[in-house]
Amino acid sequence: NMAQKFTKIFNYIRANIFVFGIFVFIFTVILILVFGSVKYPEIINNNLAVIVALVALVISFLSVFKNEIFPFNLKILAGDMVIPASSGGVAAQYPIILPISFVNIGYGDGIIESIAVKVLNEDTGLENLFNPNAEIDLTKFIQGLRRLDAENILGIFSSFNLKSKETSKKSIMFLPAIDNEDYPFHNWEPGTHQFKLYVKLYDKDSLEVFSEFKWKFDQETFDKVDAGTSIFVYQTMKFNK
Repeated sequence: NMAQKFTKIFNYIRANIFVFGIFVFIFTVILILVFGSVKYPEIINNNLAVIVALVALVISFLSVFKNEIFPFNLKILAGDMVIPASSGGVAAQYPIILPISFVNIGYGDGIIESIAVKVLNEDTGLENLFNPNAEIDLTKFIQGLRRLDAENILGIFSSFNLKSKETSKKSIMFLPAIDNEDYPFHNWEPGTHQFKLYVKLYDKDSLEVFSEFKWKFDQETFDKVDAGTSIFVYQTMKFNK
């Protein structure tokens, strides 16, 4: 609500009060000189060098404290997914491929340090953890044999930077965390599955949920994967009447 937004803004300003104080001081001096020159034109002529220096100082100040003044603001666009054809591994321990758009709608830079996916079968109550493994060239995957191979696996997933107003589109393969004691793996079973996409930002202490979506799978879906068919699941567009 509005009160929470004001509280968040107030806490942010209080945490960076020194930075904002310097900026306000310099900006105020420039305003006094500029508006004062309307009544006293000689102010500009006598203090032109000072005004230019102050403007340059403000610009350099904004460059140094850009991320503090204009924070990084990440949005995630996700929901489509691929269950690649089984390669003969352990049954029902399928990887998943998620095409994800990482969108920075803020003016500051930021680093995506890590991501993870939790999948909850709402019918059984069992939850699995998936960790990022590799980036996939989804176009080559679709145009090829629709199986994972050296031609469509781009490399290991790693942290990356997003600049101001930048968007990065990645198709990421996630593997089940088989050996994680906190999240023992449960085989895929039919039911409605809730997907939660977590992101760990460089300046944050923990992962946060950035996207949620649901898909329902029946036994026929898993039988097709075991038989060597990759499954593609796409969100449908909704139109307002």
